[in-house]
Formats: sequence, structure tokens, C-alpha cells
Amino acid sequence: MMEEYPPATGQIGVTVRQIAQMMQDSLYWDAETMSRYQSLQLSQLVQHAADHVPFYRDRLKPLLGTNGAFTLNRWHETPILTRADVRDSGDTLMAELVPPLHGVVHSSSSSGSTGVPVTVHFPALFTHVADVAWHRFFHLHGLDLRKGFADFKPKFPDSASEQAGFFAGASPENGFPTFQVLRGLPVSRKVELLTHSPHRILRDSPNHVEILARENLRKGRPVRMDCIIGIGMGFSDEQRNLIHDSFGAKCLSPYSSKECSLIAWQCPHGHDHFHINAELGLVEIVDDVGQPVEPGAEGRCVMTPFFNSVQPLIRYDQGDIVRRGARPCPGGITLPIIESIVGRKDSIFRFPGLDVAIVGLDVVQTRQLLGADAFQFAQTGPTDIVVRYIAQDDAETEAREVVAKNFCALAGLPLSITFNRVADLPSNAGGKQQRFVREFEP
Repeated sequence: MMEEYPPATGQIGVTVRQIAQMMQDSLYWDAETMSRYQSLQLSQLVQHAADHVPFYRDRLKPLLGTNGAFTLNRWHETPILTRADVRDSGDTLMAELVPPLHGVVHSSSSSGSTGVPVTVHFPALFTHVADVAWHRFFHLHGLDLRKGFADFKPKFPDSASEQAGFFAGASPENGFPTFQVLRGLPVSRKVELLTHSPHRILRDSPNHVEILARENLRKGRPVRMDCIIGIGMGFSDEQRNLIHDSFGAKCLSPYSSKECSLIAWQCPHGHDHFHINAELGLVEIVDDVGQPVEPGAEGRCVMTPFFNSVQPLIRYDQGDIVRRGARPCPGGITLPIIESIVGRKDSIFRFPGLDVAIVGLDVVQTRQLLGADAFQFAQTGPTDIVVRYIAQDDAETEAREVVAKNFCALAGLPLSITFNRVADLPSNAGGKQQRFVREFEP
């Protein structure tokens, strides 16, 4: 589904090298060129889905018109695809015919961090194009993951022993050299093991890295890293400062998912915004009724990956709230901009008659009041919140009262808030430790 770029007489499809060259050029495409490119990809994807995917045969009719020709004029009439749709649609969302040049079919399951885990199927083409986009992101920031990285895993490959707590070898995901540490070990042990890693790039959840960074400071900074690549969420300013102080590392934030791969990535020109991988898919930032928001406004991230011909996800609700960019990139990159990733849907608490996104919590003050290395707010009932925190001692009663009062003010509701000092924060199925979790479904 990718127009040949550049054209090559007598050649079918494109090579990885051609895709890589296109993705260097497209960093600076003008809006008209990108629009033509995306329209071509959408046209082929929609036609393929309408012809070969039962789920879409009636759903996409408004886009094909009376003569069967694709038109974008009624794009926003296409219903938004939810995680529940993907989970419940079964084989009706699978293509009955896949272009043979798109390669073998792979599968991947999301962590279910938004409450609805899904399994997505995609062709090798989807992976190949995404890999080029990932390498572009790393290259723009001066990184080469082929030299090796460290990360954490809930378990090791079958060939590895878990007794030592670490595994040094090739990553089963991409074959790159890796130093893997068991995620379930005590924090002090994990920091100790990282001192043995030969690699200076670490991939992990920002909230978990925050816990490691504080322990590393207590141990006198034995672990030094060049770069921390955040997984699943962005870094706060406090986390960036802490990580630099503790590990001496810079922080990079890709915005990705199992379903849509690399959606956007942090600008390499010293700016905090994200550039959308517009070559891989159409990203829409929409309001509650599915209409585009204005520049600078927040909305839901709705994604249409271009290269998944096996299980097309057309107008898929990614599960995130993002802010649409309002200004061009000072570094000259013309790819569309996400100003910030505000929060995931599982950060939205559902109280009786009201959904509340907790935005604006003073993280520094909360941590200081609790004397905590890290903390987590979890909704466990209709109006029940449990504050879990990692600390050497129990927080003072007065401090807990201030934290509870501040949280209730942000929520705009009187809530029942209890506190629980813990040795470690629970992780979701993807191994992420989130600051706000919803463990209750009304």
C-alpha cells in the first residue's frame, strides 16, 4: 500500500533503503505533498478493507461513494473504532485476502493498560516500515541501539536462568545485544545488577526509572547511563532532572503502542514537542464527538495505520489524550506536531455520574509530604481511592490529610482516601508502573 518512492522501472514494491530515503525527505515535505501521500495510502487501505474485511463492508460505504471511488469528504462520518470493537469483532476484522508481497503475518497483544487488552495481527510490511521509523528516531538523537541496551523483563527467554537475576545476550525482539534484569527483584538489587551492564542506554517506564534513580542516588550514583528511553508514558520535568542528576542521562520519549507502533517521537532539536510519523498512518486529534480539535487544544488520539492489511484499524481510538500542536517546529521539521501527551484513558477516574482526568497534581509536593520515592493513586471503588507509596516510614497524619485534600480538590468531589505504604508499586500487564490507575469499573 505504499506508492513506489522513488519510481524504479521494472521493480515491484519498494526496498527498505528506499523507505529510509523517503523518511529522510519527508521530514521536510510541505503540507500539500504529505496530504497527497496520505490520501493515496488511505485510498488503498479503505478499498482493501471494504473489499476483503467483513467488519468494514457496510462501515466504509460513505467513503466509497456511488461509483465506488474513495473520497475523504465524509471521512469523519466513519465510526471511531474502539478497543472493545477490536476485542469483540473476532475474525470479522481480519482480511480474507492479504497482498502476497506484504509478507508473513505476526501477532502482538497489548498490555491492557486501558482496561481492554487486545491482540493485533499485522503483516511483515507493517513491521519493516515501523522499524525504519524507529531507526530514524534513534538516528536523529544520535543513538544506535544495535550497539546494545539494558531493560527489564518480567521473565527471561526459556534458555536463560533466572537465578542470577539478569540475562546478557541478544534481545528476542530484534536481535540487538541486551542486558535484561528481572523486573520483580527488589529495587536495590536491580540497581546493583545494572552496574554490571556494558550498555549505556536503558529502556523502561519513567515511573519505574524514577524509583531506580532515587535508589541510585542513595547508593552514591554507581550506575551511569547515556540515555533513558521512556516506555508507555512521557517524563515529567521533575523526572528528567532527577534522572540526569542520578544517572547523568538524557531522557527520550517515543509515543508508541503495540497496535500502531511508533506514532510520534520527541523532537531532536532540543524541544519538548513530538513529531507525528505521518508516513506510517493518519493521526487525528478529536473531541468527544469525533471532530478535529483546534490547534493547542486537547483531544483523543485516533489512529489509522496505513500498512496493516491483515487487521486494518481504521479510525482507532488509541486510548490517549494529547494536545495538538499550535506552532511550527523551530528546527524546521514539517511533520505534524503533538504538543504534549496529557494522559491515558486509564488515568481518567470514573466516579458516579462524572469522569475525571487528574491533571495538575503537584508531584513534588505530594512526594515530599509522603516522604516517598514514588506513589500511585488507585481508584478501587465508586468514590474510593488508595494512595500507595514507597517510603522508609509511614507518612505523618497531617501530611496525609493535605495530600487527600489536594486530590479531592483536583477531582472536584469528596472522596474516601486511604494510604498504604508498600515495598513496590504494582505494575500493569505490560510492566508499567503508572501514577494513576483505575482498578474499578462502574
